[in-house]
Amino acid sequence: MLNYFFILLMAIVPLMADSYSMGRPDAHAPIGVMADHKHHKNDIMVSYRVMPMAMNTLVEGTEKTSVSDVHSNYMMSPKDMQMTMHMVGAMWGISNDITLSAMLGLSDNQMTMVHRMNQTSDMQSNGLNDLKVGAIIDVNQSKNSKTIANIGISVPIGSIEEKNDSNTHLPYGMQLGSGTYDIMVGVTRTVQYSDVSIGAQINGLIRTGRNKLNYRLGNKYQGTTWIQKLWSNEFSTSARLKITGTTDITGQDNTLTAMQISMSPMFNTNQGSLITDLGVGVNYTPDFLDKTRIAAEITTPILSDTNSLSLIADTTLVFGIQQSL
Repeated sequence: MLNYFFILLMAIVPLMADSYSMGRPDAHAPIGVMADHKHHKNDIMVSYRVMPMAMNTLVEGTEKTSVSDVHSNYMMSPKDMQMTMHMVGAMWGISNDITLSAMLGLSDNQMTMVHRMNQTSDMQSNGLNDLKVGAIIDVNQSKNSKTIANIGISVPIGSIEEKNDSNTHLPYGMQLGSGTYDIMVGVTRTVQYSDVSIGAQINGLIRTGRNKLNYRLGNKYQGTTWIQKLWSNEFSTSARLKITGTTDITGQDNTLTAMQISMSPMFNTNQGSLITDLGVGVNYTPDFLDKTRIAAEITTPILSDTNSLSLIADTTLVFGIQQSL
């Protein structure tokens, strides 16, 4: 079903529109979409994004559950998790057809756990995430539309050995990297009308091998489509639908004992899920700041289906600044 959705995303983007303009505030996708555009030869763009995420909802399958329900099977239950990621990126057009890109993130994660006896404890991790480098390639361009492909690799510099106060490895979701070299691929198509733009993107993050702790995180596949309304030469708004599919973890952290794994569902490797999010955003390209785009987007899940008990995000906010040089 997910494959049919991805095909539909690309098919719904029309082929007819007005002349494409990179100077419009909606020339790029909503700020939560990555690898959505390329640059001309020798053009450089730098960017900064901050992404706070509040995860306060416990779900199992398609149903919400509670801490007390979790305690019927586990000694410890997650209560909530706050994640904030800071991302810096750079893009460089080495030709009119190929743009190189790099992005590095820094995460701060905090999770509250509740013991069956109603005692609480906190876990935290912070540091660099995996480095993502790649190329964005022109596939097709007309007067009013663009199709690009991206391919890249995620370099495992983020830690997978974050520990709690008792010197036990933190759950998979609290680690900072994957521990494996991962392949990134995707295709994006965008079209502009006189005061509206629409777009669609499909992408995948494919894990390779197993890391030094003998596990491999799940692959991630995403399809998203958006529409943006131009209100002036400085301001536009957006609405976006996103579907993200994640597969289960292969293997398991070989430092964990059977007792540690049985105490909390956060050590479960059946972490596959299918999450549908709806987002709205704003884009601002002020005339007094040359080649600067300021943007924000907030997303919230509208449908979820998980393979095991999981914490999912209630809201995710992305705020970003992009500066062309």
